[in-house]
Amino acid sequence: MILEIPPLLERLLPELLAGARPSVACVRTTRPVFLVFGADTSKPACVVQVGPREALERFQSVLTRLHTLLPDLVPRPLACEPLAEGAYVLALSGLAGVPWFRLKDGCRCADDWIRLRARALDALTRLHGAIRVVSEWRCRIRPGDELRERLETCLQGGVLLDARIRDDVARAEAELDTLGEVSSFWQHGDFCLNNLLLSDGTVGIIDFEELGCTAMPLHDQLGLALSVYEFAVETDVLRGPPKGDIEICTRAAGAGNAFEPRHMAGLLWHHLLFRIAQCLDRPIRARRQASLLDLARWFARSPDDFLPHFMTRCSE
Repeated sequence: MILEIPPLLERLLPELLAGARPSVACVRTTRPVFLVFGADTSKPACVVQVGPREALERFQSVLTRLHTLLPDLVPRPLACEPLAEGAYVLALSGLAGVPWFRLKDGCRCADDWIRLRARALDALTRLHGAIRVVSEWRCRIRPGDELRERLETCLQGGVLLDARIRDDVARAEAELDTLGEVSSFWQHGDFCLNNLLLSDGTVGIIDFEELGCTAMPLHDQLGLALSVYEFAVETDVLRGPPKGDIEICTRAAGAGNAFEPRHMAGLLWHHLLFRIAQCLDRPIRARRQASLLDLARWFARSPDDFLPHFMTRCSE
């Protein structure tokens, strides 16, 4: 496939590379993504994804709307065309910045992680502000029911959850039921350091394929908090349990609802079960599912390591 990318771009976007000889790199995550570089090697000239037509056309529509609202944060769709029988190709503008696997090189002390977390949280706040502008992306949900559905998805998928986890989730469902129906909006779905590109003056957000898969409040803030915690641990920065990052990332994100500390367990259980369910039937994510299950067991065993003692009741 990688050899087909240059002639494909020559046909679809003949002015893109301005005569430069292209080089193509393949990044394999859930599905392959091709980074195409021209004369400027500091950032890709474009990013190419291949997949089914329906999924890529939805992706194109979502990014078109978001790029209009956040041109510095979100890539711009350049072309979406048929490639072969049953497959389409989507080309996106490249974003400058350092990818997740190089972020750790520049974060060797606690202050580095604090600054990184602040920049990522600012980008998330802007993203959520843009999402809420789109009326079709706002909705009403029942958080207790959302948690029940996520637990059932995991159990039906064969995820082994011990009795302590199931009991904790049942208690959390009851607490979330006290909220009844709440106003909410689509979440990015996989907002974490893996899906950010950072340079000196910019932050780019990528991987919007799961935008709208959940509208559970605080889902993205919790994803950011846990990713900052896990990356800091990997770089041997001395830190406490995840509670500190969770408190910072959720402090000012009431999303228009009066969340109380007793609701936080349910919101975090939903996030963990949602992420575990994402790994079902995806062998490439087996290690990620295992690490998420370890977090879930830790949370069930010692909730005080995860849950902040207060939440500020205010909207984003």
